[in-house]
Amino acid sequence: MTLGFLTSGFQIPVKKFMAVILLFSPSFAWFYLMNVHVFQYTPGVGPPNPDWVFIGEALYLISFGCSAIIGSIISERVNRKQFLGFWIFFGVLIPLSFAVFEGPMVFLLLSALAGTSFGIGFPSCLAFIADSTAIEERARVSGAAMLIAFVVLILMIGITSQLGLIEALFLIVILRAISFFALLIDPCERAMGKKKTWGAVWTTHGFGLYFLSWIMFMAAGGTSYLVESWLPVSAISEAAESLGLALMYVGVAFAGLISGFVSDRFGRKKAIIFGISALGISYALYGVASSTETYLLTQIFLGASWGIIFVNYFMTVIGDFASTGSRERYYAVGGVVLFLNMALQLSSEVFSLAVYPSVVSSILSIVLFVAVIPLLYAPETLPRDKIRARKFKKYLKKVKKLVEEEETQNHE
Repeated sequence: MTLGFLTSGFQIPVKKFMAVILLFSPSFAWFYLMNVHVFQYTPGVGPPNPDWVFIGEALYLISFGCSAIIGSIISERVNRKQFLGFWIFFGVLIPLSFAVFEGPMVFLLLSALAGTSFGIGFPSCLAFIADSTAIEERARVSGAAMLIAFVVLILMIGITSQLGLIEALFLIVILRAISFFALLIDPCERAMGKKKTWGAVWTTHGFGLYFLSWIMFMAAGGTSYLVESWLPVSAISEAAESLGLALMYVGVAFAGLISGFVSDRFGRKKAIIFGISALGISYALYGVASSTETYLLTQIFLGASWGIIFVNYFMTVIGDFASTGSRERYYAVGGVVLFLNMALQLSSEVFSLAVYPSVVSSILSIVLFVAVIPLLYAPETLPRDKIRARKFKKYLKKVKKLVEEEETQNHE
């Protein structure tokens, strides 16, 4: 058995591939872990008043979005390796500060700094992935990085849930510090190119069509948390909710990896349309989520759709569009949309509307159907010659195999 299907067309050196994994995966898992442990289980770190926690999480998200834009501008003027080193150190320092300092005002300040510590360097992290990969391998590398990130996330949640909050924060510090190894094994140099203005980013041919579909997907995804909040509390047990979260993370991890291989083989648009369709199925099931089994099934579809879209749109398509020298700006624009999803998720903790889940799920399914329309007119970002070359190589292998079999029979 060979791994030709997995490695066919790979040009990225092993050291650079490891640098991509070490830089992205611990950092992305850190972002989710901070949200879970600081804003969902705050005793001992945050103030007991839930209003303060809500404000802190809002500051966390707002500062993430704003700092991503600022960081994309700063990164063009400084050495990338030094900037990424500062980003990682900033991320190490914040959990330590939460573990040491207490008080309502300190909590709010640290919440804002926590969002900033992730957002300011995240576009550069993604730009490094784009600079390190050829277009025909970008989705597979991104899928592998996403798989590792969510495997680490699942393991860390399982471990830290058994620890006290201070111990969990120190473990999160160690996780974040692992990204320093990426800087040791690779120079993380920026690919040189002409810088583009923000206006040029928006007017890139096809970028706006993908962005419109992306923003509709994120809006529908964020609203799904409101759908969950409308479900009767008695319908879903705490154990089922925890299992559903784990299944969703597993779906993100493996669907992202598999879709990366599909995307590099057949193109980005097909994978993204399939991901949007999977989310539509999830919302359709939400309308009848009156049993634990149905709820768990929806979580699997939900995770799979998120894995497909995040890997193929956010990590791959934006990288395909982005020109060297300005990739951080493209990722900053796409990353800001993440704020919309997380803001709607946060709003679900406050707003409670008297609407049947079946009605909301039907509306969201229609929104996702509309989200596919821009993709029908959007250009395929994987060049056709790459797809044809892969097919040609496949046919050559078949012909070679037939010739070898024929020669073997003639010798006999």
